[in-house]
Amino acid sequence: MAETTKKKELYDGSYLDRLQQSQAALDSHLTAKPGDYQSKYQGQIDQVMQSITSRKPFQYDVNADALYQQYKDRYTQMGRQAMQDTMGQAAALTGGYGNTYAQNVGQQAYGQYMQGLTDKIPELYQLALDKYDRDAAAEKEKYSLYKDADSTDYSRWADRVNQWNTDRSYLSGRADTELSQAISISNTMYARLAELAAKGYTPTDDELRGAGMTREQWDKLHPAYVPSYAPVEQVAAASSGNTRNYNPQPDPGKGGMTLEEQYAYMAKNGATQKELYYFAQEAKQNGATANDIRKWSTKYMHANSGK
Repeated sequence: MAETTKKKELYDGSYLDRLQQSQAALDSHLTAKPGDYQSKYQGQIDQVMQSITSRKPFQYDVNADALYQQYKDRYTQMGRQAMQDTMGQAAALTGGYGNTYAQNVGQQAYGQYMQGLTDKIPELYQLALDKYDRDAAAEKEKYSLYKDADSTDYSRWADRVNQWNTDRSYLSGRADTELSQAISISNTMYARLAELAAKGYTPTDDELRGAGMTREQWDKLHPAYVPSYAPVEQVAAASSGNTRNYNPQPDPGKGGMTLEEQYAYMAKNGATQKELYYFAQEAKQNGATANDIRKWSTKYMHANSGK
């Protein structure tokens, strides 16, 4: 029987480790996908936008202007004081007999101050309008600041998502490559083990793992190999306890049987087609040709019909 390949040369399971590692890395990465973007500034943005869009057109009510009321109180006080002073001076000049004159000049002095208050209104109007415009500009600037901050945060989040997608593509491609290589290697491994099994080799559990199979799966596809010179007890055990009616084959070394004679002996003494197939594979290793096997199968078919 031909010598089988050494285990360390036949089996290298590192590709399975790489496959598992690549899949684990991809699975781990998929669980770390960035969540949806959550703005820290959306509340402020909405609030300021509401303030801007609901802002009323500029209107000026002089009586509602606090600054105007301050001026009014001040000008009224100064006007009254001026009226009293003017009336006193007029009375002194007329010897106390010019009350009507004094009242008139006093009223004029008071009216001048009230006119001065009226003249202040355009100035107060402009001040109020300027404040309205400044407040509007401040609201818009605040809106821009919140929007810029939000845009910066969104860009950072988008960068993380893009990087996550890039890494996912890399890890997915790596896992696909490792899977393709694993399938190729396991198929090659299986073919090699099947070839060796035909020569009597029993794979180890690690080798079967490398071929992508369990021991149970292997045993269903490749029952235990039965040597061509095995005693009937061993043949029966290898075929799951089903004994067959053929006698042990003599040692060819003693009887000088040819390969064809050995094949004929097995066929005439109850060997199954599977056992004949295994013997044929071994016979090829010992010099028989495919044409020889076809001739033997045809010649001795009647001796093993129904097996």
